[in-house]
Amino acid sequence: MPSRYDFLKLSELGPYRKGTYFGFTNAFVWMIGLGTPMVLLCEKLGASPSQVGLIYAAVFLLLPVQLASTALLPILGFRRQILWAWGTRSFFLIVPLVIVFWAPEEPSGWVLTLFISSIFGFCFFRAIGATALLPWLFEILPKRIRGRYFATDSLVVGLAGVMTLLLSSLLFYVLSPYNAFRLLFSLTLIAAVVSLYILQKLPDGQRPVVVPLRRFFKRAPELCLRPSHYRRFMRLQVIYGIAGYAFAPFSVYYLKTELNYSQSYILMLMALQFVGILGASMVIKEWIDRLGTKPFFMLSNLATIIFQAYWLLMIFFPGTIESVLPLVYLLVGVALASFQTATNKYLSQVCRPNERALSVTLFSTVVGFIGGLTSTGWGFILKDSVSGLINTTAFLVYFASALLLQIILLKGYMKIKDTPSSEEPLPTRGVMVRPFRYLVTFINMVEPPANRKPKREPKL
Repeated sequence: MPSRYDFLKLSELGPYRKGTYFGFTNAFVWMIGLGTPMVLLCEKLGASPSQVGLIYAAVFLLLPVQLASTALLPILGFRRQILWAWGTRSFFLIVPLVIVFWAPEEPSGWVLTLFISSIFGFCFFRAIGATALLPWLFEILPKRIRGRYFATDSLVVGLAGVMTLLLSSLLFYVLSPYNAFRLLFSLTLIAAVVSLYILQKLPDGQRPVVVPLRRFFKRAPELCLRPSHYRRFMRLQVIYGIAGYAFAPFSVYYLKTELNYSQSYILMLMALQFVGILGASMVIKEWIDRLGTKPFFMLSNLATIIFQAYWLLMIFFPGTIESVLPLVYLLVGVALASFQTATNKYLSQVCRPNERALSVTLFSTVVGFIGGLTSTGWGFILKDSVSGLINTTAFLVYFASALLLQIILLKGYMKIKDTPSSEEPLPTRGVMVRPFRYLVTFINMVEPPANRKPKREPKL
């Protein structure tokens, strides 16, 4: 039976549990609006690989906006900035909703252009709001419960992501594509409104003290150019981003356009991937403190090499090994969980405690932006000039390049210096369902509360 102490720990989270309710509803918003259903709608509207790469990279390409918007925090405060920015982003969800209710069978080029523009508009205002979320939570959460809060939140968001994909798969199985899109995007708009309503129930906290951007741009070249474990780790992550970030959108696009799999089956594969992430994360978190991060970077690299080799063989010998795709996507989930859990822990080790916010922000901006640029670039490389779809030869070159880079990374991660650290690991908010995009939440130029004068905890 639960002890009195266990009930006390749960009750401490009570006043802040609305934050996890927000995480649940918000997960539905970006899993549909920026995830696999968005890619499938993009393909339905006649998008080319270059357009798919561009739209998927929107979050990363707008990272400079997220960085610059930290300057608004002292003016607007945490809650007002998020409510204003994410309230505005919700209006852009009306565009795909109108498109799917219109249901053009042979959409004109301007329809796709409008859809892509709406995604960029959504991501632009998402970036302005996202810069406030994590520092806001650090501001209002008592230090003694932060770990439990973020662990609970990560689990809730992970479960919401899997449930969203399973629901999407079911809807595409029982409904026509446009009817499924209509229901999904209608629910997405409702979830966006509900998430904003929940956010209003959380306390605002004090006005933040922001690290000046001039200090960021002065210090950034030194961190990037000076030999250090931080610079080595950043280089390894950039190498991964050159090919790794492009896998998600182009694999989905290839499964739909070249293998002619249904939207329902593709979403089921994505759900299996996130089940793999969720299951592996539960195991890894129990062992990573004992074994360190290096074994999990190695596990991730080996698993990635296996599934990249599988894709090479599947493309080279079509119609032979596609039946094991469900197992492969479980393996993809294990690889991503190992990689991001290890990244989350190791990054806190290689940043100086007195400039952690600046260092983590620089890391996220550089790795994310380069990953976004290369994903867009691969879209232009993969596009077949005749059919407008993915060129099979170019896709083979992509996976061969990715495999070569992964072997280089395997050697690089063997050389990292992994030492025990008393530094608190970065919170894994959303890592279970957005293995790459969760890094953008670390763009945070707010001075941590520990560096300021003590203050009373907010009351609800």
